[in-house]
Order: sequence, then structure tokens, then C-alpha cells
Amino acid sequence: MATKETLKARAKIAAQFSLLMRDPKFFARAEKVIPKDSDGEFTVIIAASFESAALTIHRMEQVGESEATLVTDLDDMLDITSFQGRRGNGIAADTVDVPGGMTVREWLEMVKENKHRAFGAHGSEFAAELSSLSLAQV
Repeated sequence: MATKETLKARAKIAAQFSLLMRDPKFFARAEKVIPKDSDGEFTVIIAASFESAALTIHRMEQVGESEATLVTDLDDMLDITSFQGRRGNGIAADTVDVPGGMTVREWLEMVKENKHRAFGAHGSEFAAELSSLSLAQV
């Protein structure tokens, strides 16, 4: 269960993202690159930069879509990163394990350093792997 501090941080990030999505130019770009579910809705997960990366990965797994976008706060800016999951293929040899104590900030820094690697929280019963594509920093 998320703490009150975490919920407040997520609400602030969501409000900032909502304002961005109301900008016609940003929305037009977002519509082309942010994944959508089978109903045409954007697949977006909001997480604060201090949250656990492993728990955030599990939240992304629970969406049940093969692609999701993570929106977080980094250095007083929104960071928007799209991830594509690979389920059922086993764990790739080059997968980077995301340990339980790693924050979302630390994970995204690792993603940016290893853009073409897959990342996973392999302690999960889902054993989903996520590879990244950075969309925008706002």
C-alpha cells in the first residue's frame, strides 16, 4: 500500500502530466508515441522518483498490456519513458536485474546508460522483462 507521501507525489506528477496533455502540440506528439490499450486509452503509470523501481515494474506488469509509459519527476521536470514488455520468453541472458532497494530515479539512470538492454525485477512471480525507449523529458 502506498504511503500518504507517495500518493501526494503521484498526484502532483499526474496533475503536471495532465496539464501537458492539454497542450495541443504535446498531445499530438504524445498520441503518436505513448502506447494505448485495446480501448484506445493511453497506458500510463505514474510513480515518484523515490519509489521502489521493483514495485513500479510490478505495477507496470499489472496493467496487462505489452507496452506502458512511466511518468515520473526527475530534477523538477517530468520524465516520460515508454517500456515494452516481453512475457513468456524466459529471462534473456543480457537482462539487467532491478534489485528491491533501487529507486525509480536510479533505475531510469541505469536505463539511460543501457538503452538497448532489457530490465526486470526477477524476484516477481511474473518475471516480466522491460526494455526501454525514452520518449521525452519535459
